[in-house]
Amino acid sequence: MQMSTEDAVKALTSTPSTITRALELVAGNNQQMLLLQQEILRNISILDESRMFLQQFLSKINEPVAEITSDVLHAVAAYFDPDTLRAFIAKSSQQSLQILDLLSSAKSNWKWKDVMLEVIFELAPAAEFWEQIQFRLTHSTSIEEMSTLLRKTRQVPTKELVTSVNGILLQLRRTTPLSSEDKLAVLKHLLERCSNMDDMDGVNFQLAVAYCPLSAIDLLLEYLPRNCVTGEIILSAAARNRTDGPDIMERLLEMQEPYAAVASRVIISAVQNNINALKFLLELYGDEMKITADILMYARGYSVFDLLLFYTRDDVMAAAPMALHLASRYDRKHLKLRKMKSLLS
Repeated sequence: MQMSTEDAVKALTSTPSTITRALELVAGNNQQMLLLQQEILRNISILDESRMFLQQFLSKINEPVAEITSDVLHAVAAYFDPDTLRAFIAKSSQQSLQILDLLSSAKSNWKWKDVMLEVIFELAPAAEFWEQIQFRLTHSTSIEEMSTLLRKTRQVPTKELVTSVNGILLQLRRTTPLSSEDKLAVLKHLLERCSNMDDMDGVNFQLAVAYCPLSAIDLLLEYLPRNCVTGEIILSAAARNRTDGPDIMERLLEMQEPYAAVASRVIISAVQNNINALKFLLELYGDEMKITADILMYARGYSVFDLLLFYTRDDVMAAAPMALHLASRYDRKHLKLRKMKSLLS
């Protein structure tokens, strides 16, 4: 006996047992079965004992779940627990990409959204969804979602992952709803993943020290191979951070980083932004440091200039004429001009 569409829809307003009977009646007709499925899922919220029913509903059908639409997915997510949701998505495995697309465009506060992502990735290799994963990783503001996605990237080729890691680090550097603690939690997940990468060339870990520099550096030192945490990364963090500059420098001392690993642009950043970090740097590397005209050009204020002069007087005197020439071209009223002129007079 076959059932009309009207009877199937009418069954939706009845009890789970009535719907179970309806499913049995249309079992031999795929078209009616798919129609009935879709109507049941779309109207699932009006059913009595709906949680118990969905499990029973899924156990009765062998065909793939009907086309998943946003309202169907939203209804299922709103009314069922994670275990039931797992069963639903397992029946929808052929449409995992469609579900993932819906999740990518959905609001981040969808109930059980993170569970859906995890189940989808359990059912299919993450490499098949790489574009969607990459989009979510670089746009998400959910710690749970990002953690789930990062765990699944173990199936993604290293070369492709590097691009995404840099995108995540850049996203964390921007102003987002994530707190500093949340950002560090995401960074930790990233580092756990990166520590297993065969080749981390191209990962810009200087982006990681742009927020919570001291804590971020400690995470870098804990999780990454020693050769990945360079003095340049640490010094760039110290130059940007006035409060923790000296403490960050102590990490450098502990590492016994050779001066050759320190780029001139890091020193320039220090003379521009952080006199405490610069002093620590000069005390540590003063004998090896080469102060050039470019560095003098960026020195801000007499105090920075005096500090450079005290620790590296010969270099400053040698570089001052060129620095004076360069400075004269850009700003004839620059205060550092007076200092350099007095040195050369």
